[in-house]
Amino acid sequence: MQGAVFVMMLAALWIPAFIHPLAPVTSKLDGPFYEFIAKWTATVPGMGAAIAVILILVQSLLMYGICQAKSFFGRQNFLPAIVVMLSYSWNDSYLTLHPMLFSGVFVLITVQALLSILEKQAAYQEMFIAAFCIAIAALFFIPLTYFILFLWLTLITYRTFFWREFTISVIGFSVPFVYYASWLLWFDGFTVGAERFINSLFQWVLPASVELDNTIWLIASTFIAFITVVSVLNTMNDKTINVRRRAWVFFNLAFVSLIAIGLTGWPIISANYLFVVPMAFFITGGIAFVKRSFLTDILLVAYFLLFVLLQVYNALLLPLLA
Repeated sequence: MQGAVFVMMLAALWIPAFIHPLAPVTSKLDGPFYEFIAKWTATVPGMGAAIAVILILVQSLLMYGICQAKSFFGRQNFLPAIVVMLSYSWNDSYLTLHPMLFSGVFVLITVQALLSILEKQAAYQEMFIAAFCIAIAALFFIPLTYFILFLWLTLITYRTFFWREFTISVIGFSVPFVYYASWLLWFDGFTVGAERFINSLFQWVLPASVELDNTIWLIASTFIAFITVVSVLNTMNDKTINVRRRAWVFFNLAFVSLIAIGLTGWPIISANYLFVVPMAFFITGGIAFVKRSFLTDILLVAYFLLFVLLQVYNALLLPLLA
């Protein structure tokens, strides 16, 4: 039943993207991998939307699989997948290809690897995979370079770690960049490519202005995220130690995401997709973990209705007012 709801909502939200296809979203924070793919897909109308839907499906299923494998929310709870899908579908200007759709896949693989290290005495393979995937994600969307801090922070707070794990994480993180640097050197573009990448990591500017409907949605999402994070973390004392530690992995991810967007110039619209995974976890946790009050139920229903109203506004009312 939940799977059918997921499919119907995905179809309803993304069919307009195929009727009126948009060019892939680009920005100065795009990594070299994404730039290549965006140029290729821009020549074929609808190709960006098709790849975007596939990537959303992959991420939704990965999030569902992670939550099921670690027994966070009970059996057959498809809500994390639905939240992932909705989080990628709220902005009609982004109903096409954008870099976080690719990066998000590698972020989820990283999360899956980190959640597996608790049961292991030496998690060398998992640390290499996690660090390697973070580097690949950063080559799609440059702000994710800071996610190496997410790995180290989780390693420090998750359990006692060994210096070899830290060293392996550095090696795993370095490998994709070594290959990228070699490619730049081969084509005599090392100086330009390296400067562009490094300059994108540090941009001390004020946030750009955001349209009113996007502002409303981002404020509502921030408020709901704060409420659910506090509720879930307060409830963690009643859970087993394994569940508590794993929940902090998602908190660390949200915390480092905030650092990343702050240091890269507050690209509000693009960077809000960094919070898709922790939003999916904490919103689902706020429903599954917490004994909700009537007020909490009202807030969650209002949040969903706001999503519907914004879609109706963008699809029907905004074209009439233009």
